Amino acid sequence: MSTAQMSQSVKDLVDKQKAKMEAKGATTVPPTVLIDLSAVPDLKSKVAYSDIVGEPHPDGVERYYPAVTEKWAHPEDIPTPDAKWVPDHDTLPGTIACIMYGHNGLVVGPPGTGKTTDVREICARAKIPYYRFSGMEGLEPADLLGQMQLRGGETKWTDGAIMRAVRHGGVWAYDEPFKSPPGTNMAVQWLAEPAKADRSVMLYGHENEDDIKVPAHPQFRMMLCDNARGTGDNMDIYAATNVQDASFINRMQYKIRKDYMHPDVEERAIVTAYPWITDALAKKMVQFAGMMRKAWQQGSIEIPFSFRELETWAEIIAENGGKISEALDSCFGNMLESGDEQELFDK
Repeated sequence: MSTAQMSQSVKDLVDKQKAKMEAKGATTVPPTVLIDLSAVPDLKSKVAYSDIVGEPHPDGVERYYPAVTEKWAHPEDIPTPDAKWVPDHDTLPGTIACIMYGHNGLVVGPPGTGKTTDVREICARAKIPYYRFSGMEGLEPADLLGQMQLRGGETKWTDGAIMRAVRHGGVWAYDEPFKSPPGTNMAVQWLAEPAKADRSVMLYGHENEDDIKVPAHPQFRMMLCDNARGTGDNMDIYAATNVQDASFINRMQYKIRKDYMHPDVEERAIVTAYPWITDALAKKMVQFAGMMRKAWQQGSIEIPFSFRELETWAEIIAENGGKISEALDSCFGNMLESGDEQELFDK
């Protein structure tokens, strides 16, 4: 159903309700209630958005999520919070809800927007184990699930990359998953089911028949972080991306778009992490980054200018004695080749 059709359906419901009330002689028509929030079960144990992020949301509305009170088998896998991380409040509510409610999610956005970083920082602050894995061409199901291997003169089962999170719980952050072959990702499709469904994985070839099917830990969840949607979009920019099976993508309960942070947020992030960068310089750096991103999106230059370039630029300024333009050349300008690219850069 399109947005226009949905709006018309709602209008029809309202009109019918009004007609019924007017037929009964009512002088006032109560508004049609489409959602009854009182029927939503209360959270038994909850944690506030501000407690996870470390500051309130700018809109002034406090959000609450289920608190994770699990006694983890591997607490050493909980990451340490980065004190220099600056939250992007535009997208964090959705990412936090996805993780704290135990859903699987897909975070999509341009390079260097902080997709994986946000997932890591949420895990660090909510005390959830975090496992990062990068997709790649040639990846096989055995790399994720495991296989029989010769160890100490005996052939024994060896778990693959995803199995520690599956067995013991935590967030498995699958970075650039659509660089992997679609058939490989289908091997973990059952793990992408909703939390209340049969989340499990099949270890075909396992030495013990009773150990072939492994139910996922109740606190297991998967977060996919990629530049593309896996549908064949932007293949000219992300050439290594593989078209994925739609059923795998469809199983991600949350779909989150993560674009570059608002300029004010990027400026704050730069001066927080690199105290030698003044507010005035940070503003100019972020303005330049915005110009380069627009040029990249329009196809005028072939190399994106992400937040990573801003960070590297700030670092090199300190390393080369404050030479701003020279630092910019070192982290970005020297990679521009065509006359049109260089001319745009020089402007």
